[in-house]
Amino acid sequence: MFPFIKWLLRKVVKMKISAKKRSEHLTRICQADIFENVEVIESIEASGAEIKVNKIILPYAICLNQDCDLESDERCRKHEDNKDSMLLHFAVAPVFVFDDFLKGDHWGEIFKPSKAKKKSDTEVKKIMDNEISRYHYFSFPSSDELPELIIDFKHFFSISVTQREHLLSKKYVH
Repeated sequence: MFPFIKWLLRKVVKMKISAKKRSEHLTRICQADIFENVEVIESIEASGAEIKVNKIILPYAICLNQDCDLESDERCRKHEDNKDSMLLHFAVAPVFVFDDFLKGDHWGEIFKPSKAKKKSDTEVKKIMDNEISRYHYFSFPSSDELPELIIDFKHFFSISVTQREHLLSKKYVH
């Protein structure tokens, strides 16, 4: 083996990844916050004087915005600065109960049910190991409140910042 590759491999092995856990509870919306029973607008149809708003209620949704943008938005709103760093919408992705995902009926009547899967299936194992980038599987072993969940990044929605307080009221606090 080349000396450079040996040196590089030793460096890679010594790398350490760390993440800080917040000790305080923030009252603003943060990246990766999970919300329960989130209502999003699927479509708006106009026919003459009649307007029909079709909504989807997601069992859970996760905030996708960068935390620095959410923090900047909050700061601007508190100081009543009308800067372009304020957000117009929150980006959220649907989060489903993993058992519903396995059954194939996690989208309800929005899409046709998909083929049922088993945890022992190779594809499901890859999903649970987060090897398929479309999905992110996670569970909360220390929590009896939340089931195993899965994020589907193929679909995402935006929620107007005017719905901030309503969204905060649906924030899952752990």
